[in-house]
Amino acid sequence: MSITWQTPALSAQRVQDICSQFDLRNLPADFLANPYPVYAALRETTPIKQMPDGSFFLTRHADLVAVYKDAAKFSSDKRIEFAPKYNHEPFNQAPFAKPGQDAPLFEHHTNSLVFNDAPRHTRVRKLIMGALTRRSIDAMETGLIQLVDSLLDQLEARQQGDLIE
Repeated sequence: MSITWQTPALSAQRVQDICSQFDLRNLPADFLANPYPVYAALRETTPIKQMPDGSFFLTRHADLVAVYKDAAKFSSDKRIEFAPKYNHEPFNQAPFAKPGQDAPLFEHHTNSLVFNDAPRHTRVRKLIMGALTRRSIDAMETGLIQLVDSLLDQLEARQQGDLIE
């Protein structure tokens, strides 16, 4: 099977325009088709970009590592941020939730490993790590190869699809 794709080019001016108006909640179609020149320009000129909503978008690996390692300053806990989105009427009321409890979707999102800080994150991560031993991964290999082969066969039959390099 031979798969080819074309990445649309962005002019230097267009990259600069997207960078100056960069907003993760409102991304233009040409950025979505080819985000890499914009990411490169942001890393070069504005590695820490403040979004219109006040949040920050980090583009350099070293900055991201520093943030991830400093849980005292940078929390992963999303309970406050997600409450207006997932824990509102009618979803935090019967029949969706028991009286006095959070909405199920809010519970689901805020109990995710990636949205928790230590010590809860550490406790859950230790539990999960048992399933991610070399032996466990090796046991999944055959099934994963079959799944990927099946998905590639389906892609070939359709003769179109989106791939990420």
